[in-house]
Amino acid sequence: MSGDRSISFNRTGTDLFLLPLASSIDCYRKRNRSVPAFLLFLVCLLLMSCTAGVSPDDSVAHVGGAAVSLAELELYFTLSLLTDEDAKTMDPTGLNRVKSRLLDSLVDEMILVAEAERRGLEVSDLEIATYLGSDSESGRDEPDPGSQDWRTALARQRLLVQKLQDSMARQLPEPPEEEVRSYIERSGGRLAPQKRVRLRALRFDFPADAAQVSTRIGRGSMSFAEAVVTYETGPGQGVLLELSWDNFADDLRDALRDLEPGQVSSPVNFHGDTFLFQLEAWLTDPSEMDEELAKRAREELAGEYRRQAEEQLLRELRERTPVEIYRKPLPFRYLPEA
Repeated sequence: MSGDRSISFNRTGTDLFLLPLASSIDCYRKRNRSVPAFLLFLVCLLLMSCTAGVSPDDSVAHVGGAAVSLAELELYFTLSLLTDEDAKTMDPTGLNRVKSRLLDSLVDEMILVAEAERRGLEVSDLEIATYLGSDSESGRDEPDPGSQDWRTALARQRLLVQKLQDSMARQLPEPPEEEVRSYIERSGGRLAPQKRVRLRALRFDFPADAAQVSTRIGRGSMSFAEAVVTYETGPGQGVLLELSWDNFADDLRDALRDLEPGQVSSPVNFHGDTFLFQLEAWLTDPSEMDEELAKRAREELAGEYRRQAEEQLLRELRERTPVEIYRKPLPFRYLPEA
């Protein structure tokens, strides 16, 4: 394929022009067998490059009836966080591949937006303003102020895609219990919820104070609640916490693993501070664990249902949407997805 040719994802006017042309040339070759076949082939290539290599309106792509300019594509790169600094760190082939996939992504968004509009979905000015405001708060660099109109259009485009995908998700069925159980079995323990512990912590400025309080609690002359009142030197002292056991450091696990609900640990040094911990409960109730396991399986299955539905819709829309990507005006080498 010539490097100047366009990439067609569906039959376009160019194809309809070339098909009868090829048929005519084939008939001519049959009548004039002395004409070398490769010369006719070269004529075909020349005509193809003349008709398909250059966009009729200097755009880099056509999606349905909509054109994409080079300026719009470059702004899309910027808004997709592909910065000049990022580009400098990539090898040429890698950069071409990244830009090619971003161009594909823009094409897919435009196809989905057309479908969202066909279904009557709309986005309000307030929704667009909120979306743009969240982008600003995220610390993204602002593009050229002159690009604000297209940036607003892109925000509308992405919100419409999101609404289309959300509307599809609401129509999907709930995973049946049999499939949930099968999914849990196939997960190999990956979905198993982490062991959790509910406790209270009391921090001391001096290890000696922690040792003294620990001794008094052990003798029964002071309760943990009384110690919290006595040593309440800052916010958070004695507050009930629910934490994942897997996130505990080894020394904390050693101090807590043998405690029964209501018992208080010996002093524990953690990051330069000394703590006492009162265990409230081990959250290992089998029914709670099973319920959490099933919940996670349903959520993952629902996400898989949604992903499959979105991919199926996009495949169907691509098949009936004419798309042309023009290689010649692109400032990078377009690499079709394998």
